[in-house]
Amino acid sequence: MLFDDDFMEAILDKNKIVKIGEWFIKINPETEKVLALASTEESAYEGLVTESNREIKLFSTQDDVIFHLATNTSPDDRACGGIGSGSYLSPLVLHPGTGEYFRSYVQFNKYGVFFVLKAGYASSIPFGTYFNKFLEIKANEAWCKRKPCGDSNIKTASAGSTGNRTANNYEYVFYQNTRNLNGFYFYVRANFEGIYTNWAGRNINSPY
Repeated sequence: MLFDDDFMEAILDKNKIVKIGEWFIKINPETEKVLALASTEESAYEGLVTESNREIKLFSTQDDVIFHLATNTSPDDRACGGIGSGSYLSPLVLHPGTGEYFRSYVQFNKYGVFFVLKAGYASSIPFGTYFNKFLEIKANEAWCKRKPCGDSNIKTASAGSTGNRTANNYEYVFYQNTRNLNGFYFYVRANFEGIYTNWAGRNINSPY
């Protein structure tokens, strides 16, 4: 999977193109480039596949592409900057009772048309071993601010457990939107039958 996200894998075709409104949009997560071409252009889809049409608009995966296409604005005009993507992992921990390795993580993905901040745990799978597992958000809370950077665009989640699980892998989505984030404070750890990972996460442009 190029996009590490089920939603993105579902909406893009084999050429990494999706049609949103009047625009064909091509996303390349490896080069972090997003190309957009109006569907009213002659042979628009083919021109975007070959990247040969002069009317192609160039963005980065960090830009709020849908917003800029809808308002005919430039990323250079933004009032507050967006942040880059990243994965933040705890070290692997061995559960002494089962021999199961596990870790927690926080991950922020940016695709130009979709941004997602999520956390979870991942573990090995011993045969027949299923036991209680928790993903815990660090106090005081999880916090993020999306663009544009007004107080009304702040989202929080309470500290504490996101729920009891028995699956060997679990993911909790804290934020998903077509607008990039300006910052976040988001740390989690996994608790497997009283054995904890270290906190995993990041503090970027937050009040904490």
